[in-house]
Amino acid sequence: MNNSNQIYLDVKQSRDELLNQIKQLSTSQLNYNFGSKFKSIKYNLLQIAYAYHEGLTTHQEQIGDYQLFKEKGHTLNMIDVLNYFDNIDYAIEQNPVHPNEVMPLIFNEYEYRGKIKFLMTFFEVLDSNLEQSIQNLKVTKK
Repeated sequence: MNNSNQIYLDVKQSRDELLNQIKQLSTSQLNYNFGSKFKSIKYNLLQIAYAYHEGLTTHQEQIGDYQLFKEKGHTLNMIDVLNYFDNIDYAIEQNPVHPNEVMPLIFNEYEYRGKIKFLMTFFEVLDSNLEQSIQNLKVTKK
C-alpha cells in the first residue's frame, strides 16, 4: 500500500465517524437548506463525493456513472450517499493512487466537512432548546 492510500484510509476512518453522526439526523435535517452559501448537509456530502468521482478519472467506472449521480443527487437518500462513498472508497483501496491525485481531494473533503460540522451544531442547539422547553413545560404543567 502506498503512502497516499494510507493517508486516504485515515481520512476514510474519520469520515466514517462523521457519517455515523449524520445518520442520526432526520431526513428533513439532512436536506434542510441553510441558504445559498451553505445549502444542506446532504449537498455538502455530495460535493465531497462529486470531487472524488470527478478527480479520480481513471477509476470512474468503478465508482459509477458520474452524470447519473449529478442528475439524481437531490433525490438520493442517506443510504444512497453511503453507498456512493463506499464505491469511491473501493476504487481508491483497489488501485494505487498518486499523492498528487488524491491530496487536493482530501483538502476539499476537509473544507466541506467543516461546513457540515458547523451546520450540525444548529441542530444540536435546536434539539437542546426543544428538550429544555419540554422540561419547562413538564415543570409548569402541574
